[in-house]
Amino acid sequence: MKYLRLLPLLFFVVMLAACTSSQQGEGQDVEHNEDLKGLSRSNYDIGKVSFSVAELPGLTQVHRDSVPWTTYLPQTEENAPITYFFMDMKRTLSAPHIRLEYIDKKLDMMGTKESIFGWLKSLYINPEQQGQILEEGSSLTTMDGQEVEILAIKRPIVQVNDSLKRGLKMMAWAYLDHNDRFVAMNFSATDEGEYNEGLPQFKDLVRSYKDE
Repeated sequence: MKYLRLLPLLFFVVMLAACTSSQQGEGQDVEHNEDLKGLSRSNYDIGKVSFSVAELPGLTQVHRDSVPWTTYLPQTEENAPITYFFMDMKRTLSAPHIRLEYIDKKLDMMGTKESIFGWLKSLYINPEQQGQILEEGSSLTTMDGQEVEILAIKRPIVQVNDSLKRGLKMMAWAYLDHNDRFVAMNFSATDEGEYNEGLPQFKDLVRSYKDE
């Protein structure tokens, strides 16, 4: 009987500890992204995704229709670019930039973040491309508390044959859950210094993400 009388008290202590732990976790997330809270935000509602990101200094947003090579990318109900952020005003493939897009999880290889990362690694980590993983498994916390993993790959300069040389390309990806879709962020650069300079901005953009 003595132990039965203690059960309500034990239950209260467990619940209090759980609430305290949850509040501390939320506080850590808010503190982690405190540097982003005062920034203006851009909202998007397209392709069955609705979200916002911070307007970060040093990133120039360019609508997808104003990016020359976007016309060659597929634009369907299941997958299409949303917008671009350039780290300078050059709108060329060699300019460091971030692409945002929506992806339906029903598409082949797109069902989970793990399957997407596996597909990307199969594209670049092979004898032909000679890619190297720069970062994998590290995670960022978004403004709405989502934990997002980063994959980064470096494809080095490769002399394909006597007349063809494949240039350096450095890339980082993040896939943010949004119901039955992903909001994908892809950062690419063709210069190692520009990549290192732009990577923190890419990660800040990922951290600033929030479902709307």
